[in-house]
Parts: sequence; structure tokens; C-alpha cells
Amino acid sequence: ADKMLIKVSEAMIQYYPKVIYGYSNLGVIYLATGKYHLAEKYINQAMAIDPNDPIVKGNLKTLKERKKTGQ
Repeated sequence: ADKMLIKVSEAMIQYYPKVIYGYSNLGVIYLATGKYHLAEKYINQAMAIDPNDPIVKGNLKTLKERKKTGQ
């Protein structure tokens, strides 16, 4: 299921590069799988597009907490 969501999210980015959802989805997938460097890349890209989105802000907060605690 993760592979399919990654493909869909990558397609969203390709067709809608100024919309946060593809970036946000990839950030969450990589956050959940412990690939923090990739999670940070995509969450930051979403933040650059819409720094006021509450979901992306929450994902960034979660990422920072997990990186700090090593979870």
C-alpha cells in the first residue's frame, strides 16, 4: 500500500507542483517508516508552499520530536 501511495503522491507533485498534498503525503509516509531525511525534505517542501497549513505544521512538529527522541 505504501508503494502505491508513493506513486500517487509523486504523480500529484508532477501534475500539481504548487499543491501541498503530494509533498505532505510523502512526508507522512517517510515519517511513519523512519526515513526522517526524506520526511523532512517533503514536509519542508509543503511548508514552503503553504506555511500556515495546520496539518503540515503538525507533521513538522512530529518530525522534530521523533528526531530528538530517536523514535
